[in-house]
Formats: sequence, structure tokens, C-alpha cells
Amino acid sequence: MSVIRKVVIIVILFLNLQLVAQEAEESNLPNRHQNIGINDNDTFVILNEYARPIAKKYDEKSITGSKYHEDDYKIAKIYDNDKMIHKYAIKYNAYADEIEVLEDNKTFALLKKENVRIVLDDYEYKLSDNNGYIIVFNKNKNVSLALKVKKKVRAATEPESSYSQYIPPSFVNNHVYYIKNKKGGLEQIKLKKKNILAVLKDKEDEVKEFASSKKLSFKKEADLVKIIDYYNTLSI
Repeated sequence: MSVIRKVVIIVILFLNLQLVAQEAEESNLPNRHQNIGINDNDTFVILNEYARPIAKKYDEKSITGSKYHEDDYKIAKIYDNDKMIHKYAIKYNAYADEIEVLEDNKTFALLKKENVRIVLDDYEYKLSDNNGYIIVFNKNKNVSLALKVKKKVRAATEPESSYSQYIPPSFVNNHVYYIKNKKGGLEQIKLKKKNILAVLKDKEDEVKEFASSKKLSFKKEADLVKIIDYYNTLSI
């Protein structure tokens, strides 16, 4: 056997060994199609256990406005009971009542599991027995302002004459506010002083004095969160 032929055979064997080693290494890596993330403890987490792919609905393209509560994706911590699964970019699809998760430029919908919480900086999403996802503002408090974000489709308006215009269908808000009481029940409210004080009646005088001293309005969501935070300090 010539020297050149021996060299060629050695090179081929070497390349084959490299290929086998590379395939073995890749077989031990996480499958990207399983949508795997890494949590704070550097352990692999498979999102497939908690979510499913979302099919595009092309019939919604003709509807103006937004079906989402958040204008842009926000980073949220997703918990199963008290264990954090991972941090993901999320949006709440209020029309479909789904938490959408962005991972690897693909969108998934969280499965509706009873003990899963989606925690953002200012509020968190929780599953309610009869309302689907609700927003809870006063996190980890006995009493909290809660919001059911709803979106419905307003039908298109056909022109009645040559002087009027066609108005396309649109997503519109149909929100409902609640106060979550100490027992976890939801009491529906309107953002009106009389209505809210009726729910917080055991500390009505203190709450009114606090709101007045801080110039807080019962009609504003952010102010009401502060009022209920104060109420919780009185209810210890």
C-alpha cells in the first residue's frame, strides 16, 4: 500500500470519528423544538409541560384595535404553586382569555393549570373559578383590587348611504373590577367611592380619611390600589 493511500485512509477515519463524536454530543443537547428555557438555578425547564403552540387566526386580521391587555410583551415570573418555573415574555390575550408566551420567536399559550401564577412587577394573573384569568393588583395581600380584562368584538357598521362610511369590526374593552376579600371571594364593584366603601365598610372612616389626606381618587385604578394597600394594614 502506497504512503499516499495510507494517509488518505487515516484522514477518512479521523473525519468519521469526529462526525460520530459530534452526533453523540448533539444527542445529549436539549431539543430546541421542545422550547426549553433555563431557570435561575441553571436547570432545564420544558415549557411544553405548561403550554401549547398557538394557531394563527387569519379571520382576526380584519378587526381593528388590539385583543391584548399589554401593548408589548412584558417579562413575567411563572410559578407553579410557590416554585418558579422560569421568566418569560408574556402578553394576555383578553379576547381568547389566554396567556401568550414568547420563546425562540414562537408563541405559545399557557395551559390553564390551577396553581400556576404569572407575576409581573405591578400585578399578577391568577385563574378564577368562573372568570378565567383575573389580574390581582395587591399581590400577596388579604384584600386586593382585581380586574377581569375582557375584549369583545364590536360588529362592523355598514354605510346607510353614499354619505356615510363603512366602519370595520373592532376590539373594545368590556372590563369588570372586583375586590377580592379575605376569604378569596370576588365582590364586583364600580370605581365609585360609595360602592367601594360599602365593601370596605369595617374600616370606612379610616379609609376615607387616608384617601382624603393623600388626595387619592376612588375612580382611578392606581389610587385604589394604594387605598387597598392601606386597608390591609388596618386589617392585620
